[in-house]
Amino acid sequence: MKFLFYFFYYPLLRQLRNHFKNQAYRRWIACYESREDARKQELLGTLATIDPVSVPTISLLLPVCNPPLRFLKEAIHSVEQQGWPHWELCIVDDGSSDRSIIEYLTDLSTHEPRVKLLFHKEQGGIASTTNDALALASGTFVAFLDHDDLLAPTALAEVVMALVQEPEASFLYTDEDKIDTRGRRCDPLFKPDWNPNLLTSLNYCCHLSVLRRSLVLDLGGLDSRVEGAQDWDLLLRATEQLTPSQIVHIPKVLYHWRISYHSTARSIKAKPHVTEASRRVLENHLRRQERAFLKMEHVHLGGHWHVKYALPSPAPLVSMIIPNRDQIKLLQSCLESIEAKTDYPCYEILIADNDSQDGALLAYYRKQEAKKNVRVIKTPGPFNYSSINNRAVREARGEILLLLNNDIEVTHSSWLHEMVSHAIRPEVGAVGALLLYPDGRIQHAGVVLGIAGPMKINGVAGHVGKYFKGDEAIAGNRMKVVQNFSAVTGACLAVRKKLYEEVGGMDERDLPVAFNDVDFCLKLHMAGYFNVWTPFARLLHHESQSRKSDTTPAKKKRFRSEIETMRTRWGWLLDHDPAYNPNLTLEHENWGLAWPPR
Repeated sequence: MKFLFYFFYYPLLRQLRNHFKNQAYRRWIACYESREDARKQELLGTLATIDPVSVPTISLLLPVCNPPLRFLKEAIHSVEQQGWPHWELCIVDDGSSDRSIIEYLTDLSTHEPRVKLLFHKEQGGIASTTNDALALASGTFVAFLDHDDLLAPTALAEVVMALVQEPEASFLYTDEDKIDTRGRRCDPLFKPDWNPNLLTSLNYCCHLSVLRRSLVLDLGGLDSRVEGAQDWDLLLRATEQLTPSQIVHIPKVLYHWRISYHSTARSIKAKPHVTEASRRVLENHLRRQERAFLKMEHVHLGGHWHVKYALPSPAPLVSMIIPNRDQIKLLQSCLESIEAKTDYPCYEILIADNDSQDGALLAYYRKQEAKKNVRVIKTPGPFNYSSINNRAVREARGEILLLLNNDIEVTHSSWLHEMVSHAIRPEVGAVGALLLYPDGRIQHAGVVLGIAGPMKINGVAGHVGKYFKGDEAIAGNRMKVVQNFSAVTGACLAVRKKLYEEVGGMDERDLPVAFNDVDFCLKLHMAGYFNVWTPFARLLHHESQSRKSDTTPAKKKRFRSEIETMRTRWGWLLDHDPAYNPNLTLEHENWGLAWPPR
C-alpha cells in the first residue's frame, strides 16, 4: 500500500504543492513588484547624476537559432524596454531555417542603431555563436540572453546601479524565475551571495550573468568543447580569477527563463548531452584548482554534483569531542555507532565529562578508557558548552577537531571522510553535516542568520529546512548539494584545530549555552574562511535529549542575554545573511517567501 501511495499519489501531491506555491509567488509579485515603473524612474533619476565618463555600456549577447518568432520578438522587446539606454544588442543567427526570423532580424538592425547583427550560413553551436556575438561587442560589460527569455524592465538599470556602488565588480548575477507554457511567472530562484562551494556543485548563478568584457576576452570566451555546459564553464573560469569583493549578487528577479519543450528550464532530459559536458567542466575546474578528488557523482537531474575529495596520506588525526553528563544510554549509542560504522582510519575520542555522578556511567568510562583512542577529560562546574569544548580542545591531539553531541548516531561509514575532506581545505572554516531526526525529517541542513520564528523571540539564527524530508527538493535543490552557509551547528562540526585557536574558540563568558557555535562560525567567516555544509555526511540527531529545556526564570534570563550579545556583536550580519536571500522569510525555517521582502 505504501508503494502504491508513493507511485500514484505522491507525484500528484507534489504537483499540487507546486501549484499552490506558484500561486503564492504570483500574489507576492502583485504585492511587491507593482512599483516597477516607479522603481525604473527612481533608478534613472539616480543614475542621471553619475559622471558621464564612468557610464558603462552593456553589450547583450544574443545567439539565435530557430526560436518561435513570437518568443524572439518578446525577448528583443524586453531589451528595447530597458530604462537604461546605454546598451547594445549583439545578435548572431546560427543558421536559422525560418525565413521570417531572418527578415525580422534584418529589419530590426536597419531601424535600431544599437543592434549589431551577423548571420551564420551553417549552424556552429551556441558556444561559437555566442563568441561571435562577443566579437561584435564594444561595451564595458557583456550580459547573456537566450533567444526566448525575457529581461525585467529594470534589469540593466539595477546592474548599473550595483556597478556604481561596487565599481571594482567584474561579475554580477541576479535572481531569476521561469515563464510557464501559459506565460505565467513561476519557480523563482532566490540565490545567495557569492557561494563558491555551491557553484562547484551546480551553476546556481546562471541568469542574469553580467561580466566585464575584458575578463571574458582574456579567458578566450566560451569553450565549444563543453557545449551544453559552456555557461557554467565560463563562470567557473571567471570566478577563479576574481576575489569575492569583485563578485556581486543583485537579489532581485531580473531574468525570466522561458519553459519550452526543448528548454533545459523544463528538464535536463531535453538536452541529455549536458550531463557529460558538465562532468568535463567540473573535472577541468578541479584540476585547475589542484584539488585531488576520488570521484564525482551526478546526484540530481539538472546538473547537481557531488565531488568526493581525496585525503592526504596518512589521513590527519581527528579528535572527536563529546560533552556528556550522566547520559550513559545516549553516549553508548553514539560511541557504538562511531566504532561500528566509521571507515575513517585515524581518530581519537575525548569524552568531556561535566560532573557525572552516575555509577554505571563512571564504570562505563573506565571500560572505554581501556581503549587506546578514548580518553575522558574532566570539565567540572555549571554547564557551559563553550567552556567544556574549549577545555577539551586544549587536550586534543588531532589536527582536525570534531565537535559532536552525545545524542548523535552514525548511520553510514563515509561521514567522517566527507567532513574531513572539506575541513582540510585551506579556504574552509567550519564544516557541518546533514542531521536527521529518527523519523527521517531534517533537524539541521545549515544555519540561516536572523531567523526569528513566528513569535519573533529570537532573531539570531535558525535551522533552515527543518522538518522537511531528508530528500526534499526545494530551494533549487540546495539541500541536496555541498554549499557555503554562514554557520553550521556545533552538534556535529569539523574544523582544523589551528583555526579553532586562531579565532579564540568559543565564548565562555557571554555565550555559555546558546549561539556559541553560530558566534564561532561567524568569527571564522569574518577571518575570511568559508564555512561548508554537506548533505553527504548524514547522521541521526536525537536532539536535546541530554538537556532540559530552558524554562526556568534564570535560564530564560540567560537566553535573553545571549540573544542580546549576538545582536550587539553581529547585528548587521544577522540581518543580511550572505548565504540566504532578502526575498526569503525570517519568520519560518521553510525557505518560504518573505512578506514583505527585506
